[in-house]
Amino acid sequence: MKSLDRHRQFRFGMRTTKTAISVMIALTTAYAVGSAYPGFMAIGALGSMERSIVDSIRSARNQSIGNLFGAMLATLVVLLFNHNLLPTSLLPLITAFGIIIMLMLCNHFRIQSAANLSCVVFVCLMVDITGGASITYGLFRFIDTVVGVLIALIVNIVIRPYNHKPRIYSMLSGTRDAMMPLLAERVLRCRIPDLSKLNRTMEHLHHEIDTVANEKFNSTLTEKDIAHIKGCEQLITKMQEALVCICSLDARPSPNDQNLERLYACGLERTEQDNFLDSKCTFEDRTVLNYYLKQFLDAHDYLCELMEL
Repeated sequence: MKSLDRHRQFRFGMRTTKTAISVMIALTTAYAVGSAYPGFMAIGALGSMERSIVDSIRSARNQSIGNLFGAMLATLVVLLFNHNLLPTSLLPLITAFGIIIMLMLCNHFRIQSAANLSCVVFVCLMVDITGGASITYGLFRFIDTVVGVLIALIVNIVIRPYNHKPRIYSMLSGTRDAMMPLLAERVLRCRIPDLSKLNRTMEHLHHEIDTVANEKFNSTLTEKDIAHIKGCEQLITKMQEALVCICSLDARPSPNDQNLERLYACGLERTEQDNFLDSKCTFEDRTVLNYYLKQFLDAHDYLCELMEL
């Protein structure tokens, strides 16, 4: 089952590198234009670096909208309380209410991914403006943040866009191979395996494939690549569904000779633990088992052939 945990290994990947590059460019730009608060530009770059270009574009849009909300709300609050005459003792309470409004706005406009950064901008502006900064300070900080967001987006597009194909095919192979021992546990050993880890891996796999399917601006991914990956996804999903059905059987029928031969042909070795309690099962139990077992093995064979193309 180790193959199911490969995606959790500690890695130093391109996203980490491109995030660092984005922050470096953002700070360099901020110092070059004389920004009064270079950190805002770096924060913007940090907030919109995603693995895929489509996700980066979506994040850049959400971060820009969220930061605009933060800047406008901070300016509005300060104006309502007569600019810098806002009592310092009331600042924590008023800021807390502002955070509630910010989170509600982000939820309403479905930009939850921008909520944290928007709140950071709001709090920083509240503290700085009430500390004596001008009202236009909020506008300039919003511009700094948006510039940082755009820098991260450009870096993600220009510098080696993420190619999901190797990762997805590795996950497909690992998940396919990990299903076989689970099948053997149920069919040959008459034990019910724990499928929770497999289910989590399948959810992660579906997420990765959805990311690829939605990618529109990555020149390293063609329509043929996406169609091939989606075909593999359908087959491995069929394997999972068949395995779940087999593990859900109350009885423990034996596979027929044809399916048993195919199981051993897949590399499952016969052991002394092979234990078929066919005498305690009905004809319907055996029929159901062999139906889903054939579905599993057919999908397995087709998947192996498809991944070799």
